[in-house]
Amino acid sequence: MDFATHRWNRPLEKSHPMTGPAKESQRLFETDWEKLLLMVFLTFIAYSSAVHGGFIWDDNDYVYKNPLLTAPDGLWRIWTTTETRQYYPIVFTSFWLETRLWGLRPAGFHIVNVILHTINAILVWRLLRRMNIPGAWMVGAVFAVHPVHVESVAWVTERKNVLSGMFYLLAMGSYLRFEEQGGWKWYGRSLVLYVMALLSKTVTASLPVALLIIRWFQGRRIGRKEIGLLIPFFVIGIGLGLTTAWLEVDRVGAGGQDWNLSFLQKLMLAGKVLAFYPTKLIWPVNLIFNYPRWELDITEWIQWGWLIGVGLVVLFAWKMRERWDRGPAAALGFFIVTLGPVLGFLKVYPFYFSYVADHFQYLASLGVITLVVSGATWVLDRELKGRSGWPPHTQKLFMQVSAFGVLMVLAFLTWQQGRIYKDNQTLFEDTLRKNPESYLAHNNLGILLDLQGEHEKAIGHFRNAVRLKPRDAGARNNLGYALQTQGQLDEAIRQFRQAIEIEPGHVMAHFHLGVALQAQGKTDEAVNEYDQALKGDPENGALQYNIGEALAKTGRFAEALNHFQEAARINPDSAAPFNAAAWILATEPNSKFRNPDLAIRLAERAAELSHHENPGILDTLAAAYASGGKFDQAVSTARKAIALASSAKMDNLADRIRERLEFYMQQKSYREPVHKVPSGSS
Repeated sequence: MDFATHRWNRPLEKSHPMTGPAKESQRLFETDWEKLLLMVFLTFIAYSSAVHGGFIWDDNDYVYKNPLLTAPDGLWRIWTTTETRQYYPIVFTSFWLETRLWGLRPAGFHIVNVILHTINAILVWRLLRRMNIPGAWMVGAVFAVHPVHVESVAWVTERKNVLSGMFYLLAMGSYLRFEEQGGWKWYGRSLVLYVMALLSKTVTASLPVALLIIRWFQGRRIGRKEIGLLIPFFVIGIGLGLTTAWLEVDRVGAGGQDWNLSFLQKLMLAGKVLAFYPTKLIWPVNLIFNYPRWELDITEWIQWGWLIGVGLVVLFAWKMRERWDRGPAAALGFFIVTLGPVLGFLKVYPFYFSYVADHFQYLASLGVITLVVSGATWVLDRELKGRSGWPPHTQKLFMQVSAFGVLMVLAFLTWQQGRIYKDNQTLFEDTLRKNPESYLAHNNLGILLDLQGEHEKAIGHFRNAVRLKPRDAGARNNLGYALQTQGQLDEAIRQFRQAIEIEPGHVMAHFHLGVALQAQGKTDEAVNEYDQALKGDPENGALQYNIGEALAKTGRFAEALNHFQEAARINPDSAAPFNAAAWILATEPNSKFRNPDLAIRLAERAAELSHHENPGILDTLAAAYASGGKFDQAVSTARKAIALASSAKMDNLADRIRERLEFYMQQKSYREPVHKVPSGSS
């Protein structure tokens, strides 16, 4: 076979070991079923570590704290509103269905992601074989177990990638079938599947261009008719793509100084991005959840080297398209076009943290993987047949062992990479080991440590986050809150004020500043900050509740009760506001606030919502019964509260309830229940 005249889109000789319809015994494995089962087995083994992981980072917004997944009208709102951060209704519908099948247990979501990724790998194999690409099965297998795809599979939020990828590949297959066989049903199926891909993630808008690249690669005519057939694809893709671009800025927050790059900076960034991703595909080590964010200095000539290098490679592939083969040019074209939305010319929110991310190249990686694997397959086959002198069965064995060795190495790296997605702490600690200057990791690890009570360590991480992003209001608010918990009120107040200066409408900075001012006795200033917080988010039930608690501590019970009432209206399934209001109505000495009947009703509602298993809420219920003179019920409820508090090792709470229990038992109306001795007992 002459390399100068070989074309991948032409039928291959029967002797080719990895493609072609004939000589099944010359393939990697004997039958398609065996190949399919092997691909499935390898993928699930490689991702077995990721399946045991939990939810990470923004999975809370997408899944386990997403109210649309549990609301009665959630499915309707997923499709008819833009309440979700991005309008990807098919993705959120899949989450909605899974929530009803296995609740919010992360294992189910991870398994579905692995299944979808496996389907995509199988589709890649079948599509490339239809196009007579050498090593089609191997390309699909490498795609399946390549560690650069762990981020797309192990991260539940990136269901967007694996689900949109499946519809994208199915749409491509249907359109190729339409071109080969005719029949408008295949055209219609392709268009429907393409829309489904776009409603899962609009990066798939590049499909019509990819179809033209495939047609060019196959040496087929591209005229007015062929382009006309793709016009509906272009129109729908551009429309939904622009919608996503608007949501990225308006809803997700991809706007401001960090996204304001000059045209030359964008050009430089595109070159660095196009050079970065292939290196991670060819040498997949030191993969990081959050890569360093590059400084783009157009005056540094060395940074232009990336763009120049990429340009030379593309120019060489184009120049050699006739003398050599169209395959490399087509593969690189597919890679560049599919990466288009994340080259830097559009505003994408993750650019705030880094200009590159492994999940950005999920589909685009197919261009490079196909080029490398297919090229290596052809070269090995040519060398073995032309120069080795090995017999056919030895050649086949060598090819199989080589392929299996590569897949085992990749699968092991994928299994290893999947382990870091165990939980947020594991993920961000791994990120800091590889990228110590990661603002994202410092800020999120600080939040985790603060929740765990390790306030000093949390403050250290927040200080690093502020150092790395001094104009980030969220980082300053987090640092201020951690300092506040340690009693460093003056510095905390400075951080809150700086956060508000950066972002005047920062709700939590206003609220936390109010709490800090209140702790210093500056009640009027504190209330003003609370009002500012509520202006920014009046329908925030947690905020209403927290402000109510803060006001109650200063004796402003009337205002506190109003906020508890609002919190209960917004979150009627939350026990906290009912419990807080009941406590005031049951225990406040001022008679104008005492309302035993209402206190009992609210406390019973709180106990019902907490399934009568929260000792603090049962303590409130006991106090409510006592305020209404129902001491028998108060005693029995307090005893249950003490038992629950003791079993939970909440000793201080148990002691306080015992003191109140003694008071209830001393009341004249209380009667200790008489326990009858069973007949026959001595």
